[in-house]
Amino acid sequence: MATYRLSVYVAKRSEGRSATAMAAYRACEAVQDNRTGEKFDFSRKTGLLYSEVITPEDAPDWARDRAELWNRSEEANRKGNAIVAREIQLSLPHELDAVQRRELTTNFARDIAERYGVAVDTCIHAPNKEGDQRNYHAHLMLCTRRFDATQGTGLSKNTVREFDPIACQKSKTENQVPLWRETWQRMLNHALERAEVRTEDGALVQVDHRSYKERELDIEPSIKEGPAATALRRRGKDTDRAAMNEAIKERNEERQRMAAEIDTPELNRRLAEQITAPQVRELLQPANDNAPPFPRRAEILTAPEAKRELTAANDNAPPAARSAEGMTAEQERQELQPAHSNATPLPRRAEVLTTSQITHELQPANDNAPLVARRAESLTAEQAQQELQPTEADRKKYEAYYKPLPGESAEEARERGDRGVERAKQREEKERQRAQQGHKREWDFER
Repeated sequence: MATYRLSVYVAKRSEGRSATAMAAYRACEAVQDNRTGEKFDFSRKTGLLYSEVITPEDAPDWARDRAELWNRSEEANRKGNAIVAREIQLSLPHELDAVQRRELTTNFARDIAERYGVAVDTCIHAPNKEGDQRNYHAHLMLCTRRFDATQGTGLSKNTVREFDPIACQKSKTENQVPLWRETWQRMLNHALERAEVRTEDGALVQVDHRSYKERELDIEPSIKEGPAATALRRRGKDTDRAAMNEAIKERNEERQRMAAEIDTPELNRRLAEQITAPQVRELLQPANDNAPPFPRRAEILTAPEAKRELTAANDNAPPAARSAEGMTAEQERQELQPAHSNATPLPRRAEVLTTSQITHELQPANDNAPLVARRAESLTAEQAQQELQPTEADRKKYEAYYKPLPGESAEEARERGDRGVERAKQREEKERQRAQQGHKREWDFER
C-alpha cells in the first residue's frame, strides 16, 4: 500500500558535502567541479529512471545545464559553512506506473520552482536490487539562490530565506516545510485517486502527512535505521535498530489485537460500573487541569459555587469517565457524586477563598489552557477565537499564503491560507505573552 514520506535535508560544506558531487551521484553523470578541480564520475551507476533540471519560465538557458548550474551555485556560496543545496526526498507509490510517477514528481518540483524562483534538479530512482522492490523514490535538489542577471554568477547575492526554518522564525514568517508536506499529500492523493488505487476492501488508498500523535492514534512510531543498518540487514546481519523496530511492530500488533477485543459497548459498560470514586477523579484530572479557567471575579468563591463549576467541568469530561452510552448529563452527575465528595481541597474548603488564592491554585490550569482561553481576563473564549480569525487586512499582509497550488480551487486556497494566517497570529500572540512574562519577571526581580 502507498505510504507517505517527505524528508528535507541540507548539504553543508563544513561537513564535506558538495553540490556538484550530489548532482552527479543522483543523475548518474560525470560532473567537473570548477572550484576544487575534482571530477565526480557516476556514469556507471544504475537505477536512474528519469532526470530533469526544472526551472521557472524566465530562467536563463544555462540553468538547465546540470554541471553549469551547480558550479555556479558552488561559486556563489563562498563561505566555509555555506549550505550549498537543500534536498527533498520523496517516496513514490509503486502502484503507479512510470509515467504517472514522473508526472507526479515533476508537477511537485515545478510548483516549488515557480513559487520560489529557483532551480530544482529532479531525479527518480528505481528500487535497489537487494532491497524492497516497491521503493521507488525521488531526489529534488533545490538551489539555495534565485536567478539574478546583475550578479556575476547569475544567482542572487542572498539565499532564499523561506528555505531556512531559523530565518523564518526570526522574521516571524511561516515555516515552508509543513506547506510542502501538505502540498505533497494533496498531489499524491489526487494521483492515487485518478489511478483508482484501492485496498483489498475496495476503498480508495489515501495518505496522511500528519504524525500518529497529531492524528491521536495509539501507534508507536518506528525508528530510522539508516543506510548502514539497512545494508547490514540485507546481508543477513542483525542490528540493534532492526531489533528495536521488530519489537515496536510486535507491540503495535498487540495493541490492535487488544483494541479489537475490548472495544465493545457491553465490556465498556461493565468496566464503568466497577470504577471507584478515586479512579473517576483520576480520569477527570486531565480534563480539570486543561479546563478553561474559572471566572476571575472580585468576589469570594464559596464551596457550593466551586462545586457547581466543577460539575460543569465534569460535563465536558472525556468519554472514559462516562459509565454508559445512553446516560443523560444529570444521571452522570449523580453517579459522579462520590468524586465530588472526595474532590481536591479547592471546592471542599469550608472557608472562603480570595481572588489571589484562587489564581494561585489555578495557575497550572491557566498555563495549560488553550491560547484563546487566556488572552485577557476581559475576553470570553468566543471573542478571543474571533480575534484569531483572518481579516481582510490579514489576507493582504499574508498574501503569499493564499497563492493557489496546482489543482487547487480558489475556495481550497482560501481555506488553506486562513489556516496559515491563524497559525501565524497564534505565534505572534505567544511571542507577545512571552515578552510580557519576561518583563514581569524583570520587574519582580528589581522590586
